[in-house]
Amino acid sequence: MKVQIEKLQNGMRKIYKKQDFGLVVIFFIIFVCLSLLSNRFATLKNIFTILNQSPFITIMAIGMTLVIATGGIDLSVGAIMSITGIIAGDLIIGGVNVYLAIAIALAAGFIIGLINGLIITMLKITDFIVTLSTMTIIQGILRVHTAGLSIFGLDSPDFIWLGQGKIFDISIPFIISMIVLVIFLIVTYKTAFGKYVISIGSNQEAARLVGINIAKTKTIVYALCGLLSALSSILITAKVSTAMPNLGDDYAMNVIAAAVIGGASLSGGKARIFGAFIGSLMMTMIRNGLNVMLVDSSWHQVVIGIIILVAVGFDVFNNARQKMVKHTSN
Repeated sequence: MKVQIEKLQNGMRKIYKKQDFGLVVIFFIIFVCLSLLSNRFATLKNIFTILNQSPFITIMAIGMTLVIATGGIDLSVGAIMSITGIIAGDLIIGGVNVYLAIAIALAAGFIIGLINGLIITMLKITDFIVTLSTMTIIQGILRVHTAGLSIFGLDSPDFIWLGQGKIFDISIPFIISMIVLVIFLIVTYKTAFGKYVISIGSNQEAARLVGINIAKTKTIVYALCGLLSALSSILITAKVSTAMPNLGDDYAMNVIAAAVIGGASLSGGKARIFGAFIGSLMMTMIRNGLNVMLVDSSWHQVVIGIIILVAVGFDVFNNARQKMVKHTSN
């Protein structure tokens, strides 16, 4: 089993290197185009703005990439983001120690993701339905609990530092996102767990036959996705010093788009963690470019929808081409 998985992993790694290079090239082409369209885009100040806005999508896109790599999808990440921010805000306003409040919020995100994974694997309900239901339930709870009102006054210095602090002019959220990136690069490409994730997405039946615990692996993946959504929520809540019940409303599609642009295949079997980072930067850059060019925010979702459609279309075409090449070679 170990030898078979190692061969699959080594083959995938060679493909990823070529695709990551291509993704970086596309990134810089878009950067140049936006720079030509607006002389305010390629300024040093705006570049730092993009970098400081990207960590929140990056962290969540990494979790989403793992979910998609198993052949699944998680529509609840935005709702998890919203409710964990409210949990942290309620606790901090209530006088709970900041770090304890953060730990509880992170645990809540992990548990919600864990519940998603358990329902999907134990009850055999499709991930789309389960996570859509979770999203709807959480949104309902938030409406009842908050009446649509945000929690202001989260002015604890330690909490604010997480969202607004800097080390050598590099924002703390960006530093944390890079730490998360490195951790999951190692987890995905250097551990048995990462190999299991890719194997399940590539061929679930084959993975089962070689002894991989599919239910356990998938459940952990959804739990990690929930945890990373909560982490992103804590950072952005600390950045704006406000817990908002609608914080994650627009994030689910952005995160999925970032993962797909980064090369995650919706058919599973590809876990491109570095690609998720580049995809997140690209999504942030495009949104920023639209803002700099004073494009109405209502059009942003239109652009994102087109990007997702193009990325998925390319993925379908690429998968079909690879199958054709494999069939021809056989």
